[in-house]
Amino acid sequence: MRIPHPDGIDTLAVFKCGRSTGKTRGELNRIHSSIRMRYEFDYGDEVIIKGKGLVVVAPPQYTRSHDVSSYSVDPFGRKGDSGSLVFNYEGKIIGIYIGGQDDDDPSFGKHLAISGIHFVSPIGPNLDAIRAAVQDDPSFGGAPVDVEFLWGHGSVDGHAEV
Repeated sequence: MRIPHPDGIDTLAVFKCGRSTGKTRGELNRIHSSIRMRYEFDYGDEVIIKGKGLVVVAPPQYTRSHDVSSYSVDPFGRKGDSGSLVFNYEGKIIGIYIGGQDDDDPSFGKHLAISGIHFVSPIGPNLDAIRAAVQDDPSFGGAPVDVEFLWGHGSVDGHAEV
């Protein structure tokens, strides 16, 4: 389902059901982004994750109060949603939610200019990596292993159908 955008940007409605946010909707804008995410743990260690991903934007929720238009952004995801599958309106898996910006989390500070931007790892490369890891597993003793994804067709078109 295409979403009409006043600036003429080509977007696609996507959906997720996360542990923290429940059911959410976002807009996939078909931009493949270079991602660099830093995670800091309570005991002081940090991990930096780099890679390519898809950008999902949480659509603004417009409200009217006392004749003044304002809007807020309901997050597409929050801490605890990582690993949730992201679907298009046809139920095809687009990817796996990996993180994003959320104004409600005080650890992010106030970066209003980037509020509502979230990242999704495309499903195709993930399915390919699963297939390769299973096929190369030494516990199979070099025997050929066929990996069949029961819920879809792997990464033929980058999506898996549910």
